[in-house]
Amino acid sequence: MMKLRLKSAYNLGRQWMNHSLVRQYGSNTAWMVSARIYWSISGILTGILAARVLGPDNWGIFNYALAFVGIPGLLSTLNVEPVAVRQLVKFPDKKASIMGELFLFRLFSFLIMILTLLLALRLTNQNIQIWNMALILALGYTGYILQPIYLYFIALILNKYIALSSIIACTIYAIIRLTAILLDSSLYWYAWAETGQLLTGTAALIYFYMRHDDRPFRWKFKISGALKLLKPAILLSLSGFISFIYVQTDILMLKYMVGTKAVGYYSIGTKISEHWLAFSVILCSIFFPAIVSASQISTQAYTKQLHRLYFLVFWLMLALAALTILFSHPFIYLLYGREYLPAIIPLVIYICSLPFFAIFSVFVYWTVNEGMLKTNAAACLTGAILNIIFNLFAIPLFGTNGAALSTVAAVPLGLLVPLSFSRQGRSHLQLLFRALFSLPSFKLGEHEINK
Repeated sequence: MMKLRLKSAYNLGRQWMNHSLVRQYGSNTAWMVSARIYWSISGILTGILAARVLGPDNWGIFNYALAFVGIPGLLSTLNVEPVAVRQLVKFPDKKASIMGELFLFRLFSFLIMILTLLLALRLTNQNIQIWNMALILALGYTGYILQPIYLYFIALILNKYIALSSIIACTIYAIIRLTAILLDSSLYWYAWAETGQLLTGTAALIYFYMRHDDRPFRWKFKISGALKLLKPAILLSLSGFISFIYVQTDILMLKYMVGTKAVGYYSIGTKISEHWLAFSVILCSIFFPAIVSASQISTQAYTKQLHRLYFLVFWLMLALAALTILFSHPFIYLLYGREYLPAIIPLVIYICSLPFFAIFSVFVYWTVNEGMLKTNAAACLTGAILNIIFNLFAIPLFGTNGAALSTVAAVPLGLLVPLSFSRQGRSHLQLLFRALFSLPSFKLGEHEINK
């Protein structure tokens, strides 16, 4: 019996390894993860050097300019990516129209962003240095106008071109930053480094797109189609904004109720979680086209793909959380120093929310495919409200640990409550629970074998 099971597992493994689509997904995942690791290491190292060379004052001015541009920059990056990818996967024959409409939408949002930025600079009476840096940084946002190319590669499962573009952009970014550090250059060079990496990445994507597509840039531009993207963009961006507030609420309440030192301890856990969570976001974006395709084939194929992705991101993030907990003490002590040892317990508690945030990432893509963007926004809002309520009781009792406990409780409840109020939501909850605690089917279906 054991030999038969081992032989069956061996044959299944060979079937997966020899399957072209499996190799394609595996290759693209490896490319994206490698690019993310390269970006993280490069960004952290050059960031440490820049902070040391510039000193607290200049480093603060630079980050202030980044934040000042980043707020109106949200208008230029309104989230329509999952919606556009879904359309490209479902209607490949309409590629020219979809990409042209997205181009117009990004162009309009960029122009609104620039007008908002100029108005904000004028109303806040910023000095000439901030004005110049803001305009340099804003120039980089022109790269988002050609985001259709980025989403085209995602829809066709050609993420390796995105990864290569990211690596090229990161290299240019590091070179400009290191040159500025060695030559003790002005802050403007650091701003050009930020803009350079965005524009270089876009230029690389254009190059790969022109090599891959037989009819590049033959897009159809319809203003009416671009305006239709506004509603899903607002709903998705609203949920993203609520998620941003979600994270910041703990920090604001901790500062007010405990003090700035507690914020310093707590922030370590949030930053580490953000780095780990990026890997689940990468997996979701890579496998989303497969989920959309499966939904067009059959309910069984669709359920199988969702089961696989939920299972994968949950247990991967759970393993990373366990690894972080295991090495939390030497990690904090060696990298941050003895004075940050009180951050260990908040880190251990907060990192437990990582698997739930990963589940939420998959849930967002499911709501996009099902046209349930209001449910997505409701889940984010519910979690944010619950987090504030829990903080009001937990922070006075447990301090920094209380804020971490509130997040661990609020994230899954924020998802559970909205889904419980509809038949489709309850059905999806059953799938979700089954996906977390049972192995998905790794047997390739007919539609997968034939690809």
